[in-house]
Amino acid sequence: RLTRWPLALAMPGGLAPNVDDSDLARWSGAPFGAVLWDDPELMWLWRRPAQGLISSGGSTLAPELFALLPSPVPEGTEPGWTDVFLEASGHAVFRDGWGPDATWMMLLGEHGRARAMGLGHEHPDATQLLLSAFGEILLLDSGYISFPEKDAVCHARDHSIVLVDGEGPPDNYMFGMVGADAWLTGWDVREQWKTVVSSTTYAGVQRARRVVLFPEGWLLVQDRIVAGEEHQWDWLLHGHGGGTSQGVYEALTSGGRWTRSGAWVQAEVVTTAGPPLCTHHEDQHSFVHGEMKTHEVLDCAWTGPGADVLALVRFGPAGEEPPDDAIGAWSVGQGTLTFDGPDGPVVVAA
Repeated sequence: RLTRWPLALAMPGGLAPNVDDSDLARWSGAPFGAVLWDDPELMWLWRRPAQGLISSGGSTLAPELFALLPSPVPEGTEPGWTDVFLEASGHAVFRDGWGPDATWMMLLGEHGRARAMGLGHEHPDATQLLLSAFGEILLLDSGYISFPEKDAVCHARDHSIVLVDGEGPPDNYMFGMVGADAWLTGWDVREQWKTVVSSTTYAGVQRARRVVLFPEGWLLVQDRIVAGEEHQWDWLLHGHGGGTSQGVYEALTSGGRWTRSGAWVQAEVVTTAGPPLCTHHEDQHSFVHGEMKTHEVLDCAWTGPGADVLALVRFGPAGEEPPDDAIGAWSVGQGTLTFDGPDGPVVVAA
């Protein structure tokens, strides 16, 4: 089961997402499962160009395992499944295929041992949302850089979550007191959409994030924040553009747009407390160990008690004209989310 976990989470191209103290990395588990358990799907993963059948940075046992392979080396079998709901480890993955240009989305909801045993390597990333499509990382995790520099990327503000009075879950990594438990529920995969919920509590506030991925290239993110007292709220989204990321950031009236050479992603944010004040700032991230880049973070802020937040995240390939930032009417009812989407009214069972 442990060696199959890398396949479940693999990004387009086959690399591991750079969550917590990690880089975009080759999976060391793939060679073990491919050889020792004769797993054709893990062999397929091991043979992805990004993995490299034998290369530096992979498993230190890869040459020894390679010696156990038959000749010629099997090609392996591409998985016949796509979406994964791992409630125990706290990972929900939606994908529309296994190619390098596939759409891939992950929502985090780690709890119990899956979170606590990360100790000082854990990050306060409950309900973190990641997105790749059209061969580009679009919504990113800030990663690790290196131990001397991890303080630049390991705090709550370095992740796509909601801050309460400027704070997120605990992030004292020196004493291993990091993060807050989160739970994944509400998994529902249909032809017209895919949806899942991650719920957590920190700073005395309950929050549930529902994501709904549509095949037309748009993503709905709804945050329900339960708090009786007034707070300063900051809804953060880390996109792969601006700074030294080799992408461009453009501020919009109620959101922002990140554009890369192969794709773009755009977010528009509204709340039941009224229009938020959307600004942006630069933050650091790392995909390769020891290599730091910068990007722009969308920060939509407001003050008040708990509220519902709705973000329409649209994405597309380079050359496709991004839409104007205009969100339609929406409402949250008892068990439903109703929304005027780009292609007409949508009702999602909540």
